[in-house]
Amino acid sequence: MSQQINLFHEDLYKPGRGLSALNMLQGVGMILLCAILFYAYAVYQAKQVEQQLGQANKILAAEQRRLDRLTAEFSQQRSG
Repeated sequence: MSQQINLFHEDLYKPGRGLSALNMLQGVGMILLCAILFYAYAVYQAKQVEQQLGQANKILAAEQRRLDRLTAEFSQQRSG
């Protein structure tokens, strides 16, 4: 025969008040705050990527001009 042992002591349990409107409002506020912070971070990261893209485009344009110049010099050497 198996005997069940109850480890729960009712004198030590404090019943909670439950979910109040204030608690729900605080929860929604925290969610909104997190969403705003996440959005701000995403905008910051997007601006950083745009700056890096601009720098990369400048470097690409400079290298393309260099390639064009070297190609023109090489073609003159071969033909002349």
